[in-house]
Amino acid sequence: MGLSKDSKLKDVMSNPEGAALIEQYAPGATKDPKFKLAGGLTLTKIVSMSGGLLSPELLDELDVKLKALGD
Repeated sequence: MGLSKDSKLKDVMSNPEGAALIEQYAPGATKDPKFKLAGGLTLTKIVSMSGGLLSPELLDELDVKLKALGD
């Protein structure tokens, strides 16, 4: 199964290309101590909890790129 915005963060991070995309879209996030706590959450849920730091539009753009990894 491919990656998407509905994938859990830990699944995205287990894919080197997915991890690179996370770092590209949220620079420094992977170094935040709270980052590992979010591993069981989907990217959609994380964005909804980000307090506006990550926009739905950014999530949609990331979703397209994640889905393209499976092609």
